[in-house]
Amino acid sequence: MRSMVDFEINGTTERTTNVIPNTMHLGGDSNQRLMLVFTGAMVVLNVIQSAFTDLTGDEALYWMHGQLPDWGYKDHPPVVGLMMALGSAVFPGTLGARLVIVLANGVTLYLLWLLASPRRPGPFMLLIASLPVLHIYGFIATPDVPLLLATAAYLWVWKSFLNQPDTRAMWWLGVWMAALVWSKYYGVLIILFTWLPHMRLWFNRTFWIAACVGIGLFTPHIVWQIDQDLPTVKFHLIERSGEFRWSNISDFLLGQFGMFNPIVLVASFILLWRTRPADAFERSLHALTWLLWLFFLTTSARGRVEAHWTAACTFPVVILLSRYRWHWLESRAFAISSSVILVLIVFGRLALMVNVFPPFYRAFHRPQEKLNLIHDI
Repeated sequence: MRSMVDFEINGTTERTTNVIPNTMHLGGDSNQRLMLVFTGAMVVLNVIQSAFTDLTGDEALYWMHGQLPDWGYKDHPPVVGLMMALGSAVFPGTLGARLVIVLANGVTLYLLWLLASPRRPGPFMLLIASLPVLHIYGFIATPDVPLLLATAAYLWVWKSFLNQPDTRAMWWLGVWMAALVWSKYYGVLIILFTWLPHMRLWFNRTFWIAACVGIGLFTPHIVWQIDQDLPTVKFHLIERSGEFRWSNISDFLLGQFGMFNPIVLVASFILLWRTRPADAFERSLHALTWLLWLFFLTTSARGRVEAHWTAACTFPVVILLSRYRWHWLESRAFAISSSVILVLIVFGRLALMVNVFPPFYRAFHRPQEKLNLIHDI
């Protein structure tokens, strides 16, 4: 493992020397064009995947939400259903249902590039291409897709707000706060965990105005919850609670390796443990990663926690690795290990479209007789 995660850190309180300065640009128009080409290629790949991969049961439920628009539903806010409805108005079938999801993922990837400001596009593209989480939510329609897009935009505005909390940043911050929670309820944790490390903002007037803007934009859903007797609160806090099981904790921990690429996950934990934040934005990134992982690890003691609930950690992981571990990202060891992971990901994606590995294929493609039975019911 050491050969794959091979870097040195001089002490636990000193910054490493391979950090990209805050003034570094994106590497010129050619690098930016290359990233746009890469993003476009990912969008095309996800369009093809969407067209030839059936919807999951959850996706079918969200599609139904889109056909029956409302301010809320029992288990999730309505944004993902709205996205699927918009796509279905353009194209029929699975492609239409996932079209806006695919485009949202493309925008998310480009925002991640802007946030990370990598020295060169090649190692950066290999890094994000080797993260299963960015493939899964490149075409599968779940609330995590709008959440990832909202997280990227929120972090972009949050970085600006930390540097200069002016009126423009305040309004945009409120908008993306609302977008986070409209996407998925634990978006509020992303706001909380990025805000907590900054004591100067605890009683900051501008921040709280932004928070009020966010609450105001989320008010229709709050009113819906009250009118419906708080169905979501009861579902998540009462109905989903279960007894303590070690298997829930172990499943969550193992799931993190599957979501983030085992090599990248180990490198990220070492980085987070041995380095200190260099600026206010990095303090938010450190806090978001540690607290989100610890929150869901703790929550797994009272019931099942899905591995993808930590998907928002993708952003601090990629940004911090791009800042502090660039020499490792350019190393032969990283290239080989991530290429192996990428090959496995490509095989998995192919297995969802073509019946070369039945367990994967059957998870998305159901026998026509079963579909006819469900239709009759």
